[in-house]
Amino acid sequence: MQRDFLLPNGFGEIEGSSLDAVQASISSVKKLLGTCRQARLAIFHTREGHKPDLSDCPSNKLIRQNASPENKQHLKVIGDIGEMGRLLIRGEKGHDFVDELQPLPGEVVIDKPGRGAFWNTPLMDKLKAKAITHLLICGVTTECCFATTIREANDRGFECCGVEEATAGYNDSFKSSTLDMIHWSEGLFGFVTSLQPILERLAPLASKVVASDCDFQTMSTSTTLSISRLQALYRRGVPLCTLLEEVFSRIEKYNRIDPTIWIHLEPRETVMERARELHAKWPDKTKTPSLFGVPFSVKDSIDVAGIPTTTACPPLTRVPSKSSAVVERVLQQGALFIGKTNLDQLATGLTGCRSPYGIPRSVYDNDYISGGSSSGSCVSVGAGLVAFSIATDSM
Repeated sequence: MQRDFLLPNGFGEIEGSSLDAVQASISSVKKLLGTCRQARLAIFHTREGHKPDLSDCPSNKLIRQNASPENKQHLKVIGDIGEMGRLLIRGEKGHDFVDELQPLPGEVVIDKPGRGAFWNTPLMDKLKAKAITHLLICGVTTECCFATTIREANDRGFECCGVEEATAGYNDSFKSSTLDMIHWSEGLFGFVTSLQPILERLAPLASKVVASDCDFQTMSTSTTLSISRLQALYRRGVPLCTLLEEVFSRIEKYNRIDPTIWIHLEPRETVMERARELHAKWPDKTKTPSLFGVPFSVKDSIDVAGIPTTTACPPLTRVPSKSSAVVERVLQQGALFIGKTNLDQLATGLTGCRSPYGIPRSVYDNDYISGGSSSGSCVSVGAGLVAFSIATDSM
């Protein structure tokens, strides 16, 4: 749903196309997108465009566009300068999505050089990484990118469903024919549905989220700090600092039960300051990144910039100048680092008993151990002190 295909003086209109139908589809796509977000479905945005040097633009794509004999408006081709920058060039204003359908932080954006979203892109790998098997597909244009992507997805084993009101093209007869071809012969390429049935089927998922995750008053010291619960609380307006007070209260209480979990614990005020920075960076709580305000711990064999990495072996302690890639990624998504956790020395044990910082106990029974080597990480999550931990498994 790019500006170049939907707005006046963009690539689509320059090609001689009417924008009436594609612009009318924006509101339906917006409804579908909002409902999918509320139901916590994974969101993937795709946009067609090319590198500034056009090295990924096939010559036939330029030649056929330039040679269109019936188009009297067709005075520009891909890469030429239009009113929204160079046409279909990555990084230009026209290449980006319309304002109503901008991605939220954490949603996947796929830049594709072709009509289909799979060719020469990382889309397949990203879908497989999330174990996704079924796709709801919408967008413009029906006869081009929409249909090509469904056919590509079908060839790769995905079950696809197009949403009729949430797709449109530059020719009404092409749209109906394209949709008929997709679902012909018991869904040869996929299926087609109307918007309302999809919204109705997704609505219970969204309401279930509200009912189960949003009551801060019922959170006890034994309540797991799940990511979904925290996200729901933030959306309801519960202040981030209020949740962090609860986190540090839990940590203090649990330290009296088992003081062996943490090798390094961030000062409360340091975490609070980071929380204030997150609020300033993302004031609109409907557009926060996927891990906004989610507290996490890190096994002390993984680097966090400026924090000693001991691997539970003090003589080998060092202070890294930069964080590991996975830590950087979760911080970029708004997660809050709480501290570094205990482990089997050099992460080489299986029990969690080989550490000069003590032996973490099971959250279920203090007479038992937690296991290792990520012993402290296990307890920090199991005891509800953080929502997740970055650790390792050498088995």
